[in-house]
Amino acid sequence: MERKLGRRRPIQDRSRTLVDGILSAASQIISGFGYDSATTNRIACRAGVSVGSLYQYFSNKDEILQGLLEHLIQQTQREVVECLACTLDIPVHHVCSHVVGTYVRLLRRHRTVLEAAFEHALGPRQLLVINAFEREMARWLQAYIAERGQGPGPSYDSALVAVQTISTLGARIAFETNDEGESLAAERRLCDMISVVLGITAATA
Repeated sequence: MERKLGRRRPIQDRSRTLVDGILSAASQIISGFGYDSATTNRIACRAGVSVGSLYQYFSNKDEILQGLLEHLIQQTQREVVECLACTLDIPVHHVCSHVVGTYVRLLRRHRTVLEAAFEHALGPRQLLVINAFEREMARWLQAYIAERGQGPGPSYDSALVAVQTISTLGARIAFETNDEGESLAAERRLCDMISVVLGITAATA
């Protein structure tokens, strides 16, 4: 039975390491055996900590899953920003394909965990984290295109619509498309759509 205890925020490096270990263990178990197999006892055992230590930070496995979702959102932000940083030497109109590809590959890599999180652990806090992620990515994308392009670049609202479209349709591609050819074709269609939203053409480069 899952216990209902308050969650303590990790402050010291040792605490952060412990929490990271718990999240990693949960990810491994969910990915390998499914959500139902990820009991707090099994997660604690895989992480090499006592159940009591686990309960100092997470009240139940859904809280662990919520923490894991937030961790993956942060990872997505880092990888997308790194992707943009690595595209400074290619034409702007090719950037969308790199961003979409990075996003789809990351979601596909963590598909089982994300599907479980969206079904069991998507609470108000996680929605706020997702919204904050999309707004931050929109600012990054807007600034990047404005810096690379010849004009003022897209508006913030257009950049936000682009990011939200990538989030929604990119997830569908990652979770629902198994054939590689179909996936690449869907990514190209998504890139064309995003380019229109952002006003990116070959002439923009």
